[in-house]
Amino acid sequence: MGRAYSRTLASRAFWRARVLLRDPSHANRGRKAVVLVARYESGDKLRKVARRMVDLMRSDARVLSATQGLRLTVGFAITDLDETFLLTFRDGEIGGEVGADITSAQIRLAMDAETLDGVFAGEVDPMGAAMSGQIMFSGDLGLAMSLLGVVDDLREIYKAARDQAEAE
Repeated sequence: MGRAYSRTLASRAFWRARVLLRDPSHANRGRKAVVLVARYESGDKLRKVARRMVDLMRSDARVLSATQGLRLTVGFAITDLDETFLLTFRDGEIGGEVGADITSAQIRLAMDAETLDGVFAGEVDPMGAAMSGQIMFSGDLGLAMSLLGVVDDLREIYKAARDQAEAE
């Protein structure tokens, strides 16, 4: 593969991610099939995990304490499942909405379901994934850095939510 061809592919991926971050409904436009990931065979399973994760976050004292004073919205576009969800942190109160419009979120992340699972499960380094193009980021980097204090707690909660959803 030539250098110019590689740059063209990288450029297309970059602009596709920019479009997805603005409007996630473009994720599978023009495609006949959705790539399925073993962990999330469908958006239904992902929606269950996301809802359960928000419920667990709302009742976790460590997360509530760590998010005290934080005012932030994080939007996720899961590209291969054509799903979105929004997490809201407002002075120790946590909200979540599956299928939400994420265009106004202060931080927007686009990735496939496998990367999402790996990041939340602690198996994929988010910075490495962003640098390699697995995660597309837009928004306020300073606000994103303010979430670092809760990353370990969110990983535990995500794993519990995923396990509970799989047990159903």
